[in-house]
Amino acid sequence: MGRLCGRHLAPRRSGGDRVIAKTMPQKLALVGSTLGVPEPTDSVASLAMALPLPSQDVAYLLLAVILERIPKPAEVVSANREWRLDGASSLLSRLVRKAPRRRRFGQGIRVSSGMLVDVHDTARQPFTTGIQRVVRSTLPILARSHDLELIAWTEHYASIRSVTPGEASWALGGGTGVRSPRAPELIVPFRATYLLPEIAVNRRRATAMHSIAEFSGSKTIAIGHDCIAVTTAETTGPGMPAGFSRYLAALAHFNAVLPTSEAARVEFAGWKAMLEGAGIGGPALDVVGLPVSKSVEVTAERVERTRAELKLGNNPVVLAVGSHEPRKNHLVLLHACELAWRRGAQFTLVMVGGNAWNAEEFRRVVKESRMRGRRVVTLTAASDQTVTSLYRIARFSVFPSLNEGFGLPIVESIAQGTPVVTSNFGSMRELAEGVGGVLIDPRDEHALSDVIVTLLTDDELLASLGERTAGLRHRGWNEYAQDLSAAIARN
Repeated sequence: MGRLCGRHLAPRRSGGDRVIAKTMPQKLALVGSTLGVPEPTDSVASLAMALPLPSQDVAYLLLAVILERIPKPAEVVSANREWRLDGASSLLSRLVRKAPRRRRFGQGIRVSSGMLVDVHDTARQPFTTGIQRVVRSTLPILARSHDLELIAWTEHYASIRSVTPGEASWALGGGTGVRSPRAPELIVPFRATYLLPEIAVNRRRATAMHSIAEFSGSKTIAIGHDCIAVTTAETTGPGMPAGFSRYLAALAHFNAVLPTSEAARVEFAGWKAMLEGAGIGGPALDVVGLPVSKSVEVTAERVERTRAELKLGNNPVVLAVGSHEPRKNHLVLLHACELAWRRGAQFTLVMVGGNAWNAEEFRRVVKESRMRGRRVVTLTAASDQTVTSLYRIARFSVFPSLNEGFGLPIVESIAQGTPVVTSNFGSMRELAEGVGGVLIDPRDEHALSDVIVTLLTDDELLASLGERTAGLRHRGWNEYAQDLSAAIARN
């Protein structure tokens, strides 16, 4: 049985004896014990005598433990050169002089060779994006068979730290999180397994991840959600393309990236091919597709309560689920719906989504639609039960995104037996074709409007599409976690 560290106030730790160093002699001894030196190494002289031949992974360990931060790649290379030229004693003496005079954290520093899961964003934010849903749904299952330790980063991304109990709760989807700038212990990954289920676009975090991947001797695995910030950079937020490039620079040194769909693999394969020009082999690409199943079960009573709460009545409902950022293409959807309304179509458009950047234009168009008497219902936050109820209520759903690594609302709709109108390329085509999906050019609002009107009026076609949703191959979070575990093992 596995266990999940970070969940309790006094958690059990994975990856060794949990030796915590607070003083300089203790840090020097920690390096020696990590390397398996039997004699005490609590001084510069004793550790210098016990160190093996110069190597970049041990240079990384020395820098990380003594300086209490993850070193930059250039620092590791420089320290290893100094070690070769001037000897271990010279390098150690310099690092000891450079070390912080005060401990960065009250409980000191330790080395972990266990399985570390970097949940910095998910543990500190209440949002429920697709990525964070993957993290919160997968980790509790993965912990049944692995000794996981959840980790986050210190301020300015200098060091890795253990998470607080509140942050662990956020990461696991188990309750209210307590944001804290400090944590009991600093952690140095060394010959560990480092799993990154998020996208990390902060420059300092990406640089530190690069060092871990290239120099710590650890197995480094990332879930590859998409390359949207590169392929459709114009649809992403300010600074995202540059930040994503730094993230990719770190992934170039990982052991493996696990794309969430075949379409995502194609994107990462294109990026990996470009690395050859820099003489970098890049990570293995091993697709582990996300689940395709109902999110939750709801009763007929719950469905009718949702209908009443939102005052939907018996009017046909067209449902769109997803944040209102430009990439989701909701402005085109609103225009297509306006064209349909002007042709006499009667329906209510329900849009569920939040956490969006640059959504001012979306809000303006929604306001104008309502002023014209159009039925547009927007929900910025909704429970899984409410969203599932809306899939059951809707005549069909619409997901006209310009780019997706997976497209969870597509499979959620189909899993409920509700046909979906979606884009005719990428992961969206991969998920919807032949199982109740209608594929359209998402940039053509007239074509989208035509499909909306057709599905509102053609009961026979709608019924046929509904029957095809039964062809969806269901696969839940348990299966995904098992496949993820197998991919980590083989890479």
